[in-house]
Amino acid sequence: LVAPRSAVARAGDVVFAVQATPVVLRLLAGTSIAAALTLLLLLGLTLVMGRLYCAVLCPLGLLQDALRGVARSLRFCRRRQDRPRPPFSRRRARIPLLVLAACVLLTVLGSPLLVALLDPYSLCTRTLGALLGPGGTLARRGAASLLERVDVYVFSGGEAVTWPLWLVVVSAGLLFLAAVASVFDGRVFCTTFCPVGALLAQFARRPLLAIRIDADACTGCGLCVRRCRVHCLVPGVDRVPEVLPGACVLCGDCIDLCPVQAVGYGRPVTPSPLPAPDPGTASETEAAPGPDLGSPSVLSAPDSGRRAILAGAAVLAAAVPARLWAIPSRRPDADPPVSPPGAGGQDRFVNICTACHRCLGVCPTGVLQPALLEYGWQGLFQPRLSFEHGYCEYDCSRCSEVCPTGALERLSVAAKHRTQIGIASLYQDRCIVYSRGEDCGACAEVCPTHAVYTVERDGILYPVMAPASCIGCGACQHVCPQHPKAIIVKACPIHHRAVEPYHPGPTQGIERPQQPSDEGFPF
Repeated sequence: LVAPRSAVARAGDVVFAVQATPVVLRLLAGTSIAAALTLLLLLGLTLVMGRLYCAVLCPLGLLQDALRGVARSLRFCRRRQDRPRPPFSRRRARIPLLVLAACVLLTVLGSPLLVALLDPYSLCTRTLGALLGPGGTLARRGAASLLERVDVYVFSGGEAVTWPLWLVVVSAGLLFLAAVASVFDGRVFCTTFCPVGALLAQFARRPLLAIRIDADACTGCGLCVRRCRVHCLVPGVDRVPEVLPGACVLCGDCIDLCPVQAVGYGRPVTPSPLPAPDPGTASETEAAPGPDLGSPSVLSAPDSGRRAILAGAAVLAAAVPARLWAIPSRRPDADPPVSPPGAGGQDRFVNICTACHRCLGVCPTGVLQPALLEYGWQGLFQPRLSFEHGYCEYDCSRCSEVCPTGALERLSVAAKHRTQIGIASLYQDRCIVYSRGEDCGACAEVCPTHAVYTVERDGILYPVMAPASCIGCGACQHVCPQHPKAIIVKACPIHHRAVEPYHPGPTQGIERPQQPSDEGFPF
C-alpha cells in the first residue's frame, strides 16, 4: 500500500503551483481556470510591485541568494563581491529577450528542450533532487537499521529509489556553476539566461512600487552600485544612481547598505523640474540637452526596430533547424520508452514536460528514471519507466498528483487501474517453463490484473497472456528471473483504456492466479 502524503508535502504543492513556467505550460496543455488566474496574479503583482516573483518565489533565485550569503563569510569572496563592476548595458539586456524568444518559438514548434534546460524551477528541482535524493535514501536506510533494533519499523520497507550516476554528475556540475556565478557576480543567470526573468522584466519596466533613490539625500558614495547583485543600478546625474526596474529583483541590498537611508521602496520619486535657463548665459543647445544615447535605458526607435527584426530573424534561423534536428534524434528501429501514467501519449508528454523530476522524487518504487535519448533530443531528462529499476505500483498515482505542468494529467487510483501505458509480450523461447519444462509462474503471481495467468498442462503451469487486460505496469518484467527477460512491456505511443481485469473460469481448465498479499507483493 502507498502511504498518504504528509502535510509538508501538500504545503509544498501549493508553493510549486505558483511557479511561472509550469503555470504557463499547464495553461497551454488545456483549459485550466486555476492556471489562468495564477498567471494573471503573477503578472498583476509584477505590474504593481516589480519582480517580486524573483525575490520570494523563484527557487533558483533563493538558492543563489543563500549561496551568496554563505560565501560572504569568506574574506576572498567578500572582496570579489564588493569590487567595482560595469553596469547593466543595453547589449546585455538583449540577451534574455533572445533567450525568451527562442524558448517560446521552440515550445510552439513542439520541443520544450530549451525551456527544460533554462527554466529556473525545473533546473533547481532537478538539480537538488539528483543531489539530495541519494543522500535521503542512505539516511532512511541508516535510520531504519537503527530503529529496527528497538522494534520500530517506521522507516523500514519500500524500494530503494536510485538516481543514475550521470544525472548526479551533471546536476553537481550545474550547481557548481550556479554557485560560482552567484558568489562572485550575483544573479548572472537571472539577468542573462532566465526566460522567466526576461518575461517579467517587460511587465516590471514601470511598476507602481519600486526601489527609489532620494537624490537630495544621496551622497554618491557608490556603495549600492558596487553591491547590486544584478547590476541594475547605473550612474546618473551628479553621481546619483538610477534604478532599472525591469532588471531589479528586489533583493534589498541597496536599502540595507545605504549609510544615509537615501534608498527605499515605494512610489518612484518624481524629479524636480529644472529651472528655466537664462537666455543671456546659456545657448539653446545647452538649455535643451538631447537624450543621453550612452544610457542603458535609452535607445532610438528606428535603431530599436531594426535590431528587433534582426534578432527575430536570428532566433527563427536558429530555432527551426534545432527543431528539425531534434525530430529524428531517436533511432527509428528502437522501441519507444514507456511514458508515465497520465501522459496520454508520448508526443503530448514530450511537448509539455520540463523534466523538473518531481515525479521521480515521489515514485515509491524508483521505476521512473530520467531519459537520455530514448525520447530524442527534445525529451532530454524527461521521466520514463525503467523496469530494470522497479515497477509501477498498481495502487499509486503520486506522479500525476505532483506534476506541475499538466504533462501528467491527474488520475485517480481507479482510473490508474485501467490506464494502459504498455502491453506485455511473452517470449516463449526465453521462458524456462516453455524451454525447459520447469515451473516458475513469477510473472503470473505478481500481475495485478491477471493479464498473465497460467494454464496447466501435464502438471506444469504455463504462463499465458490476456493482452487486453494488461496495463503495462512492468511487475512481470521486473520479477522475471531470465536474462534477457522472457516477458517485456512494449510502450503504447497513445495510452488506452484496458478492459476489466481478466478472470478465467474453472471450466476452461485454467488455474486462476491468486492476488498476492501485501506481505509478499511483488516478489
